[in-house]
Amino acid sequence: MFLGARYALNDVDDTQALAGTLIDLEDGTMSFLIEAERRIGDRWKVEAEARLLANVDDTNAFAAFKRDSFVNIRLSRFF
Repeated sequence: MFLGARYALNDVDDTQALAGTLIDLEDGTMSFLIEAERRIGDRWKVEAEARLLANVDDTNAFAAFKRDSFVNIRLSRFF
C-alpha cells in the first residue's frame, strides 16, 4: 500500500514538500520518502531529502537495500 502527499505553498519562495510511505501488508516492511525545498532570495535554494527503510524482512525485495537509508541536505547558489 502506498500513501503520499504533496504540499506546495504557492509562495514567492516556491516552498514545497513531498512525503510518502510504502508498506508491505504481508511482512510489514516500510519505506519512507520525504523531500522539501525552498528558495532563499534570488540566488539560493535549500533542499532536503530522506529515504528510509524500516522493519525490512529478509525475504522482501528490499532486503538488499535495508542498510541504504540516507538523508541529504543541499544548499545551492545560482549566478
